[in-house]
Amino acid sequence: MRKVILFALSCILTSLMFGQTYEWRGPNRQGIFNETSLLKEWPEDGP
Repeated sequence: MRKVILFALSCILTSLMFGQTYEWRGPNRQGIFNETSLLKEWPEDGP
């Protein structure tokens, strides 16, 4: 039981340390990303 609690606590603390949770289609789930320098078209051989 102690290992389960330590594992859960470490997962929670790790997510809090980074302060950003990644969700499907962005933070508001709208598919809108405010990042700059994104490619409009991908090269044939990949990024």
